[in-house]
Order: sequence, then structure tokens, then C-alpha cells
Amino acid sequence: MPEFTVARALAKKVAAEALAARAEQTDAERRFPRENIDALAQVGLLALILPPEQGGLGAGPVAFAQVTEELAQACGSTAMVYVMHICGTACLLARQTPFVAAECLPYVAQGRALATLAFSEFGSGAHFYAPVSQVVQNNGHYTLNCDKSFVTSAGEADLYIVSSRSAAATSPMESDLFVVTREQARARAELGAAWMGMGLNGNASSSMKFRGCTIPASQMLGKPGDGLSLMLEVVLPVFSIGVASVNVGLAEAALQGSIQHATSRRYEHTGRSLAEIETIQHLIAEMKLSIDRTRAFLQATAQMVEGKDPNAMLPVLEVKAAACETALEVTSKAMRVCGGAAYSK
Repeated sequence: MPEFTVARALAKKVAAEALAARAEQTDAERRFPRENIDALAQVGLLALILPPEQGGLGAGPVAFAQVTEELAQACGSTAMVYVMHICGTACLLARQTPFVAAECLPYVAQGRALATLAFSEFGSGAHFYAPVSQVVQNNGHYTLNCDKSFVTSAGEADLYIVSSRSAAATSPMESDLFVVTREQARARAELGAAWMGMGLNGNASSSMKFRGCTIPASQMLGKPGDGLSLMLEVVLPVFSIGVASVNVGLAEAALQGSIQHATSRRYEHTGRSLAEIETIQHLIAEMKLSIDRTRAFLQATAQMVEGKDPNAMLPVLEVKAAACETALEVTSKAMRVCGGAAYSK
């Protein structure tokens, strides 16, 4: 059986048995979904992209997209935590230094380490590939002093992939990535206020200020100056596919919720359900068409990345925007289908 079929089946089972039951509580209480992450770890999904010889499932971007969509249909917060974990894991796989091989990947394979990214800074915003901070090198160590604006799983992750300009950099394009452990982050990183969003409230997203965080040179990923290539060639495709998959999953959940409401809501004076009204049928059909088109584009993009197609970068850049637009369109129509009920928490 193909690895993506196995992985998707595992994700569907965990989503139904664990994630869905906690989704409302996770969002309402802004709780980090630790139990959900543990459930994913137990079935090996935290090691999704690790090769089998390293204890993983050996899956690629196609399986990642399908798994993430299944998770997002049940709990968007958990799905975003998962996306950032896979992004971090991809960085570790791409630069398997002795430290990574001995102190990181075995724990990811065992489901005992959750990874995340700490890229965006207040001075660079969405230009995550251009850090403002600059690392200081001294006697075989590096010291990080950086203000990260958005870090998913902040204070909860075990491995933070942190970006900074290289010590000898003369431009933002010269950067390095470092692995910072949970213990190092706790000692030298201050968490900012939790992000107060309109949704995805359980992903523990907040700012992080690293102050005098000194780590051994062995915790650099790759060689000095490797940061930009890692962020654009490794992280960007995984991140774009992952966020697109979350949005497709959220849209699918909105569609299914709309169908359930439309078929169960019945007018007593006519005996007709909402689903029998032609306008409602048209809205649901339009929602379904939008999701199917975007899902097909997402799968095609994931296949291009998996096949190392040299023309994959444009679809990679497009698919996240396309999926976000689809999620907005579909949820807007879901509000129309469900009427006043859609405005209730």
C-alpha cells in the first residue's frame, strides 16, 4: 500500500478519535493541543517525512498534504502546529549534522520531539527570509539576540529552528539557521503575549525574544550562509503546501457542516428542509466545486515538489494564496447557508 494511503488512514483515524472531540475546547480555552500531538506521535505521524531507516514513514509532500487536510478538518490549531513541525523536521533532514543526527532526529522518530520555526521578525514581517537580527560568533559558539514576531508552538516545542543574519553578513540575504533546544529557549528566550486571533486559538503562537542565547557551533544547520537556501528551497515548499492543506481542510469542514445543517433544518409549516431550496443547493454546489478545484491544484503542486520538477516554484507560490481564497469563499457561503446559526459560537 502506498505510504500516502497509509498515512492518510492514520490521520483520519486520529482526527476522528482524538482531535475532533477536543477541537471546541482547544479553541475556546486557547489550549495548546498537547494530547492531540501525543496522539499523532503514538501512530508515527510526527515522523511522517523521516525515511524508514531513521524510524519514519518515508512519506513525501503528497502524503503530507493529505494528512494535514485530514487533521485540519477536525482541528485547525493542531493542523497548524503539525505543519510547523514538519517544516522544522524538513530543515533537520536537509542538514544532518552530527548534532542533528544524534540529538534531534532520533527523538523526532520516537515522537518525543516537537519542532517549529522561529523566522519572522518585527523588522521583516512576512519577509521571513530576511532576518534583521545578526548572530555573534565567539570561540566556537554563537550568540543569538533576536525578536521573533510569530512563533507557532512558542514555549511548547522541543526544537526551535531559529534564523539570524550570519556573523559576517553585509546584507539580510546572508543568514544562518540554528537549532535551539527547549532547555536553551527556556533559559534565554522570553515569550510575548499570546496571539489573540479569530480562530486557530490553540496553536500557542506568540512572539519570542532571544537574549544572549549562546549555543555551540555544532547547532548551526549546515555551513555559514546556508540560511537563505534552506528557507527558500526547503521550508517554503513545505510551508506553502502545509498552509494550503490546512485551508482546504477548513473549507471541507465548513462544507460538511453546511450540508449537515441544511439537511437537518426543516420548516415545520412546509415540511421542507433547507437542502430542498434551490438557492441553498446552488451555494453548496459552488462550495464543493471550489474545494475540488483547489484540492486538485494542491495535489498537483505536491506531486511536482515530490518529483523535484524544476518548474514547481511558481505553483508553490500560488497554491497557498489559492487555498486561502477558497477557504474565505467557502466559509462565507457557509455563513449564508446556515444563516443565524452560523453566527453562534
